[in-house]
Amino acid sequence: ILSSDKTNITNMCSGKVAHPLLISLANIKMKVRNKGCSHAFLLLALMPILQFIHPVRRMCGVLEECLFHQCLDIVLEPLKQAARLGRMMSDPARMLASTTLAQLASIECDVLDVDQYFAACERFRLNGVSHPFWRDWPLAEPSEFLTPESLHEWHRQFWDHDVRWCKHALGATELDFRFSIIPRITGIAHFPNGITKLKQVGGRAQRDIQRYIVVVIAGAADADVVIAIRALMEFRYYSQATTITSITRDKIRASLQEFHDHKDAIIQNGHRRGEKTKQVLRHWHIPKLELMQSVAPSIERVGSILQWSADTTEHAHIEVIKDPASTTNNHSYDTQICRSLDCSEKCRLFDTALALRGSTSEPTSMQQLGRETNDSDSESSERDKDRSVLDGIWTSKRKTTSFFDVAARLSVSPPDSVPRPLRTFIARSTAIHLNYDPSLKRVPIDIVAERFKLPDLRGALGDYLNCEGNVTQNFHMFGSQRRSPPDVHLPFKELHVWYKVRLQQKAYHDPSDIASTFTVHAHPPDCLLKYGRYDAAIMNVDDQWQWPSSGLQGHAIVHVCLIMCPVLPRGSSGVNRFSDRFLIYAQRFDIVPQGNSSVERTTGLHVLKKAMRASGSELGEVFPLDQLRSYAHVVPRFGRKADNRLTSTNCIHSSPSFFLNKYFEKDFFYAIS
Repeated sequence: ILSSDKTNITNMCSGKVAHPLLISLANIKMKVRNKGCSHAFLLLALMPILQFIHPVRRMCGVLEECLFHQCLDIVLEPLKQAARLGRMMSDPARMLASTTLAQLASIECDVLDVDQYFAACERFRLNGVSHPFWRDWPLAEPSEFLTPESLHEWHRQFWDHDVRWCKHALGATELDFRFSIIPRITGIAHFPNGITKLKQVGGRAQRDIQRYIVVVIAGAADADVVIAIRALMEFRYYSQATTITSITRDKIRASLQEFHDHKDAIIQNGHRRGEKTKQVLRHWHIPKLELMQSVAPSIERVGSILQWSADTTEHAHIEVIKDPASTTNNHSYDTQICRSLDCSEKCRLFDTALALRGSTSEPTSMQQLGRETNDSDSESSERDKDRSVLDGIWTSKRKTTSFFDVAARLSVSPPDSVPRPLRTFIARSTAIHLNYDPSLKRVPIDIVAERFKLPDLRGALGDYLNCEGNVTQNFHMFGSQRRSPPDVHLPFKELHVWYKVRLQQKAYHDPSDIASTFTVHAHPPDCLLKYGRYDAAIMNVDDQWQWPSSGLQGHAIVHVCLIMCPVLPRGSSGVNRFSDRFLIYAQRFDIVPQGNSSVERTTGLHVLKKAMRASGSELGEVFPLDQLRSYAHVVPRFGRKADNRLTSTNCIHSSPSFFLNKYFEKDFFYAIS
């Protein structure tokens, strides 16, 4: 795998720039290679950066490309020899390569006359390079090794074009206001001042804006414009899947085709305009958009596109260029960078050798020498020991906490060593984590009901206890009516209360990998939060269906209003059936049917409304915390023009209708799409 891109060494000292060529191996697993701490990309060469003096600017670009190909020709010669001398297993057709080389051979022109040669190349839509570096490389096929790239193509196209169309459709003021009142997600960027005035927008910010763009423009832009933007969003999300089946590939093609079917509305409404002239553009000459046509064919040839993303190599520039450059004297950067990398690699290998030597130099007793050992067990333990030593040296020092591993360790711990119920535990496909200490300790039930504005809390707890078994723990669902009276007697009087719970899941396409961890808040109203902060979640209400494979089937979308655990009366001992589980008070959202579909046609999102009882109160029940499965992002439907009284803290409380935003996270998108 080769990657090449210019990067700034420093913005000081005349703004020095380097052009590194990085190399890695495709047979390293994608999730290992794409981690910066794996050091999977090495510096192969530093390409020259020259300033050409040709009077025509375009010809300077042609000369730069010719120089780049000549340099690659020299650097990659060993790989070409390996291909020529290796055993040929097959002879695939080099369709594009043979066509391009034939076109170059047909040009009868002096290659040193740059202007005339480039003019002759234009009829074949070639860039003016007479000797491409892959011309004598066996099996080299440009249509295969030049793979689509998400960072510089899809995400950049989104920022340069999609966002600009949305800005013209809504107006900068309305667009910024809608972004500012989106409910916050812990751990994901929020845009309190909007997005139109952002400076130096990088790949991470572009991805964060993509999470909200569809729900922001829904209702305000023309329906066909929303469909076009949404289709491109689905195209990007499906194309970034780590595992792509034929079904996913067909969805990628269908999403792109849906955009082309509705894109004319963008021009008809005057949203596609020149950046400088501000005039409406009546064409679709967008190279990054044209490159999207090659995504599905490329997936069929080289697999998931995500494994060829430049995110990893952009980060590798820090390790192989910027950090070594910071140790130089700001002169002769190239040679000093190479010396620094050589020194760093030798030190790292020396540390590895010492660590491995230390792990195998433990003294062995005479009894151990005379005792027969199981060879396979011995080899396995040695491999595990070596792996743990290498992990300490080569892996990242900032590791993601796996609540699955923490829960597994706590589940086998002695009963008296950790508090019960366990603060970290596994519920089917989800790991759930609560803080060790509750936010509120031993608060009377009626005070909790008043503080959280839940007048039916006592009755809901009574219904919960009536449904709970005396021996086994039952699975709970929403009831039709409240059966317990508001003053029902309960076997406990106080509650421990938590303001938040963290939910962690495995990656949708790779259960061996940990996905993002999201925080579900249930914070009561106070002086800073007039209406409190209550987040939405996906809750399992039918144990025959499993999240995420079943999607929303057998699950409900709920507002988590209270996280609690009943407390044993003072002076009692042991664990009673009502105090061995964490509980939540949750209010249900109902999905509003959209004709013959469960999702709205323009946005592809579920439309929600708060479920109500016949009395007019919101439908809420008490459930075990272990029935939660995932965080959910619920966003108000703003309509044609957003109410200027809305904020990010009151919009859920003040809105009658909502969207279930599936674009806030890719694994959630895959689960319900």
